[in-house]
Amino acid sequence: MIGTSVVSGNTTARNFHLVADCSHGKDADYGSKDDRQFGKVCPERKLAVAVFSQAANDVWKFRHARRGAGYSLYADARNWITSNDRKWPYSFLNLCDVLNLAADASRAELLGSTSGHPSLKSRTT
Repeated sequence: MIGTSVVSGNTTARNFHLVADCSHGKDADYGSKDDRQFGKVCPERKLAVAVFSQAANDVWKFRHARRGAGYSLYADARNWITSNDRKWPYSFLNLCDVLNLAADASRAELLGSTSGHPSLKSRTT
């Protein structure tokens, strides 16, 4: 079973220890030097963590859904996770870069518990 860890505020992500602190990661250039020294939260990083966490939660929570709103949320999250699109700043691959996560390992972790789910076509734009 996948564990849960707390990330920025009430948002949760399973087995991903994500933080919205500007002093960590590649995107430490966001905000002023004073903000980074005091560990203030970068809005861009906080949004990145929230987007990633929501997809992780949707894939986990609705992994057994076969129809309805739950399936739609699952399918959207799974399509986002499997997409190789880099055009959108908050695409899966771009967020993995910003959050210093290995995309392939993250995909395997996020989708590992959904192996019994019917396959979905991946968007590879």
